Amino acid sequence: MWYLIEDFFEQPLVMKAFIGLGWLCMVIMVASVINGLPNLLG
Repeated sequence: MWYLIEDFFEQPLVMKAFIGLGWLCMVIMVASVINGLPNLLG
């Protein structure tokens, strides 16, 4: 797991921005799914 973090810090700033944006989108998607579950289940 640590090598992923080391890899991340070796990335250029642009790549960090894209990776960060990707994680942010994933978190938002998961949060919206959890938030929408009661509506989907009725």
